[in-house]
Amino acid sequence: MMSAEPSQPYRGVAYLNSGYRRGLDVVISLVLLVPVHAVLALAWLAARLRGQTSFLYIQERIGRGGHPFRIYKVRTIRANHPSVQTFTHSPNDLLPLGAFLRRWHVDELPQIWNVLRGEMSWIGPRPEVPFHYHQCAQTLMGYEDRQLVLPGITGWAQIQNPNATAEDNEAKLPHDLHYLQYASLRLDAFILLRTLKIYYQP
Repeated sequence: MMSAEPSQPYRGVAYLNSGYRRGLDVVISLVLLVPVHAVLALAWLAARLRGQTSFLYIQERIGRGGHPFRIYKVRTIRANHPSVQTFTHSPNDLLPLGAFLRRWHVDELPQIWNVLRGEMSWIGPRPEVPFHYHQCAQTLMGYEDRQLVLPGITGWAQIQNPNATAEDNEAKLPHDLHYLQYASLRLDAFILLRTLKIYYQP
């Protein structure tokens, strides 16, 4: 659980936790539900043709209020590989389709169900695994403030540093706190468009 009081007030939190913002998440998810599932169906078929039996995996992350939830992703690493638990891996650890799925961020698409369940938003601080969350909460001032809002599939920190890893939390934190302060419909639209440009350009 996060501390009772944030380190400072953030102007954008009221917007991010509003029913209006939640409604936008649901509408976007419903619009994308069919194309997302079409892409996932093709990825599942390709995985089965390569002999992969386990397509999805579930991982615990920390969400709003410091509450844990289960995130859904397409499996890109072997089920019995140590990196599944340590969250660190090299390109050689990936399944045959793993690099392709990550290149086009297909592995993140099942998180549309986390958005519909109200556990995530399309835009917000990236949800962290419990080990890294508790470690950062103890060492980085203001880190727990990220849990004032729903975590996101994409976000301001993600487009500022698209290649950031779990070890880059200190560098990402100022971007997440900037988003909490200045979040708005206009900024969200910019983040979505920038995400498409960064992650889905040929």
